[in-house]
Amino acid sequence: MLSLFKGKNMAEYKKWTIIYGVAAFLFSVAAYANPCSNASNRQAFHSCAYSYHTRAFKKLENTYKQALAKSDEVVQEHLKNAQRAWWRFKELDCTSPTLYFSDMAESAKSVCEADKAIIREKEIRELYMAN
Repeated sequence: MLSLFKGKNMAEYKKWTIIYGVAAFLFSVAAYANPCSNASNRQAFHSCAYSYHTRAFKKLENTYKQALAKSDEVVQEHLKNAQRAWWRFKELDCTSPTLYFSDMAESAKSVCEADKAIIREKEIRELYMAN
């Protein structure tokens, strides 16, 4: 890629690197298998992402509450601490610097968070409610 920018300044190279990086990231978000990948336009994607996020987090919340109700105090404290750590992880992992200038940023973040919530709900169910 550097050969394309011979004789040009480093700022031009960085600009195109960022553009290609954003395009690759957005393509990977769009290609990722999620219920919103077939949305026909931006509004449909935003609506789908919001709905997907809401459903995933409602299910996670219900499972989390059931696990807390089923557990003794020691396990409850452990689960609460684990959930707080997971929440921080989810926030950091689903916030990409490449999305800051995209009008799809919030929707892409919602899909990422929903994907993580689905995985987390399964983990809680298997780890805390298997008995």
